[in-house]
Amino acid sequence: MKDNPWIGLLVPEKAQRKQVLQLYLRHIKIPLKLIAFTPADILREEQRIAGLSQIGGKWVEGVFPFPAAVYNRCYNKNRSIIQRLEEVLGRGRCFNSVNWFNKWKVYALLKQSALGQYLPETVPWAQANLGKITEKHRLIFLKPAFGNQGKSVYRVELKKNGEAHISQHSLPPCSICRKNEDLKQKLLPLVDQDFIVQQGIESTLAQNCHFDIRALVQKNSRGMWTVSAKSCRRAHELYFNTSAYRRIFDANEFFSRILPLGRQRKSVLQSIDDISVKAAEVLDGPLGTLGELSADFLLDSAMNLWLVELNGKPQKCIYSDIKNFRHEALIYSRPLHYALFLAQR
Repeated sequence: MKDNPWIGLLVPEKAQRKQVLQLYLRHIKIPLKLIAFTPADILREEQRIAGLSQIGGKWVEGVFPFPAAVYNRCYNKNRSIIQRLEEVLGRGRCFNSVNWFNKWKVYALLKQSALGQYLPETVPWAQANLGKITEKHRLIFLKPAFGNQGKSVYRVELKKNGEAHISQHSLPPCSICRKNEDLKQKLLPLVDQDFIVQQGIESTLAQNCHFDIRALVQKNSRGMWTVSAKSCRRAHELYFNTSAYRRIFDANEFFSRILPLGRQRKSVLQSIDDISVKAAEVLDGPLGTLGELSADFLLDSAMNLWLVELNGKPQKCIYSDIKNFRHEALIYSRPLHYALFLAQR
């Protein structure tokens, strides 16, 4: 239909345009037209977009009208590209304007909300008194403020003999800080000023392996936050990094094994939903216009939930590794429904 609005998919490179379009066209069942484009394709003065679309079943590369709303699929720290688009579209019509989150900024925003009780204590590396914080928690993690996929994350555990064991990805130490050595000096070659120091959580194990819980939170066709999928990533044995998971499960199936009591399982899963949605609501606005994010949780030995990380550009490809995953159409179509909502405002 001629009145169907154009929705833009902003991707980082020209070579990705067709791949991303194919992925989202596979799940589109609503009246809109999709165009994939890169930052270099923005013809601001002409108020047009050079990009790729599928029209009448054929791939068409050309110049198109400016989209009515844009779904940002670039991984970016600043809003400069989005601001260029909003000068034409108007503010708030491009979502995920910033999706490479600063972990310290996220922590500071959430700490001021009702979610503070679910957050591990976190301080910037530059302000951290490692002696005090390791004595207090015995287990800490060092993470890049702009890190992702578990890269450059270090685990530091204070042992009973006073040694601090430093690990990366796996539990066996890659370095040991002796009692007479300065821990911060030992870590200096590994970290920089943008790191944060986070309280470690002694999480419960599944089959002697570490696992986390990830909730994918997305806005729906009414612009309301909702949880689209929950998964559990189980790490390899003797590894703590769940980003390089051994297996990934649907959370409902996984929790039926580790929480056999139905009432307790239902309570934990509902809490994950509630906390995830609240976290998205807190970040939406202060971090720009958001349309989706993922929230990562740990479950400690007392079955308490801890919100350990939020990601602004969730990896949807991980869900293809879940056996009999039922929500594939939902997780890809919801951003398009939200884009249509923005286009019609």
